[in-house]
Amino acid sequence: MRANEASRHRKAQLCEDHLPPGRLLDGRFMVVRRISATAMSTVYYGYDLDSDQKVAIKHLSTAERPAGLPRSSAIRVLVGEALLLQEIEQAQLPQLISIFCEQDDYYLVTTYVEGRSLDQILAGGELAPRRAWRIARSLCDAVEGLHRQDPPVIHGDIKPNNMIVGPGDRVTLLDLGLSRRCGEPPALDAIMGTPPYTAPEQWAGEPLDQRSDIYSLGRVLDEIFEVARCAAPRRALARATAQAPADRFESVGQLRRAIAAARAAAERRHPARELAPDCWSLLGLLAIVLIAELMSL
Repeated sequence: MRANEASRHRKAQLCEDHLPPGRLLDGRFMVVRRISATAMSTVYYGYDLDSDQKVAIKHLSTAERPAGLPRSSAIRVLVGEALLLQEIEQAQLPQLISIFCEQDDYYLVTTYVEGRSLDQILAGGELAPRRAWRIARSLCDAVEGLHRQDPPVIHGDIKPNNMIVGPGDRVTLLDLGLSRRCGEPPALDAIMGTPPYTAPEQWAGEPLDQRSDIYSLGRVLDEIFEVARCAAPRRALARATAQAPADRFESVGQLRRAIAAARAAAERRHPARELAPDCWSLLGLLAIVLIAELMSL
C-alpha cells in the first residue's frame, strides 16, 4: 500500500478540545503545546513542575461520545491504559506518571518521548534503506517486549502514528488503549482498529493473540520498506500478513529471523548496493583532501 494511501486510511475526525498554553493541571502539570489529536483524545507536550521533567498529557475528549463510544467506555479505555503502563516492565514504552480527573475531565500523564512519529517520517517520503532496517529491528524488539510479558500483552493498535522513532532510531510504542493481556476479554464491546493495520480476526471480534500483532507489524514493516525503496523481504511479510492467524509466524522472533535471512541473501546477491554509499562517501572525502592540498600550494 502506498504511503499516501495509508495516510488517508489513518485520518479520523479530530477531537476539538483545546487546552491553552500555560494551563496548570492537578497543581503540577503545565500545558506547553498540542502534539496530536484523535477522535478519542488530544495529546499535549507539557512540563511537570514537581519532578522538573517533560511530560505527555493525554486529555480525554469531552464529547458525549468520544470516537463514537459512550463516555463511560472511553474512560474505561483510558484507565485500562494507565493500569497496563503501571504493570508492564518494558523499556520501549512511556512511563506512567499520573492519571487524574479534574472538573469532570480525565487526563493521563506519561514521560515525554523525544523523536518523531513514524507516521511523520513515512509521510516525508525519504527514508534511507539502512535506517529503515534499524527502525524495523527496533520495532520488532518493542512488540516482542510486550509479548514476553507474563501473560503476553497484545497491543491491538500497532500503526505508524502510535510509535515514536527517537535517537538511534529506537522505537517507542504509544497508546495502549486497545491493549489487553492474552486471554483477557477486550475492554470494549465495540470493535475498534485502524485499516489497513488491524488483523482480520480483530474486525471479526474473535480472540486475539500474538499473531494479531504480527499481522499489524507486517503491515507497518511493508510500508517502511516501500518508502525506503529497498528490497523488502516479500515472502516473510506475506506470511506475517496472512489472512488466517494459523498461516502467520507464531512469534515476532520468527518474523525477525526471516527478515534478517532475506536481507543477508539480498546483500550476497547485490553487495555493491550496500557498499555504494560508503564508496561515494570515501570519494567525497578524498576530493576534499585533494582540494585542500591544492589550495595550500
